[in-house]
Amino acid sequence: MRKLALIGAALGWGAKKFETEQGPQHLKESKLLEHLQQEGFIACWWDHVTPLVKGSDFQASPTIEQRWQWVVDFNHRLANTVEKALRAGYFPVVLGGDHSIAVGTWSGVTRYYQITEKFGLLWLDAHMDAHTIETTPSQNMHGMPVAALLGYGRSDYVESGGFKKIIRSENLIHLGVRSYEPEEAEFLRRENTLIFKTDDVNVLGLPQVVKKIFERITLGTQGFGISIDLDGFDPQYAPGVCCREPGGLHPTEVLKELKVLTHHPLCYGLEIAEYNPSLDQNNKTRNLIEQIIISLLRD
Repeated sequence: MRKLALIGAALGWGAKKFETEQGPQHLKESKLLEHLQQEGFIACWWDHVTPLVKGSDFQASPTIEQRWQWVVDFNHRLANTVEKALRAGYFPVVLGGDHSIAVGTWSGVTRYYQITEKFGLLWLDAHMDAHTIETTPSQNMHGMPVAALLGYGRSDYVESGGFKKIIRSENLIHLGVRSYEPEEAEFLRRENTLIFKTDDVNVLGLPQVVKKIFERITLGTQGFGISIDLDGFDPQYAPGVCCREPGGLHPTEVLKELKVLTHHPLCYGLEIAEYNPSLDQNNKTRNLIEQIIISLLRD
């Protein structure tokens, strides 16, 4: 059985609402670790990465440049943390935190395994997150990590984990998309990425979609990871997110089918992002996070 390193990525500066920084601590206080151990997992809370300045401690409105610097610094330290966990023999489970953490997560993984670009990634998300600073209407960094992982955007963010490019576009797959801007769609079309919108899932059926995902994510790669934005699921199952989008995926079916990926020997990490406990309802989202880890990673 894999040893799990739970890594809190307490960042909120990439989003409009910084309360996602509270997600990891809320999970820790909810006895997530104890519940995983009761399920038979060998697991530990490896670290809790926090930004240089917490949103809850900052009284004024930060400038965009301040937020940029805090996000860049955070991703640099997160990459180091993930790499250290891997060196100690653990499988990293990164718990965020807004989705701008992805550069740090996957930089740490690819650095440890010494993979240069030949890395695949499943991006389960209601959004494409493929903006650059030139195309985003909001200037929020949690809408940019996919572009950054592909090597596009501000160099300080793109290279905050030590690489100029982390994943190959032909090995990037989006699942659950249903809200995006035209600029993102055109960018990913040019990059030849594979995108499964929720409508595609409804037409093709999830088993067929996951089969195609498996083929693409392992095609010529030396490893791959899974990044889950909780808003990829329907809000009735995951209300505790900043950007709720109706018509999302059903978690039970998704988690059942994705096991073929997480049980593959080249699956090197799991990331769960955008948990905002202040918006949760009856702990639905918190419980879903626990369900994700148990369903995907239990032997």
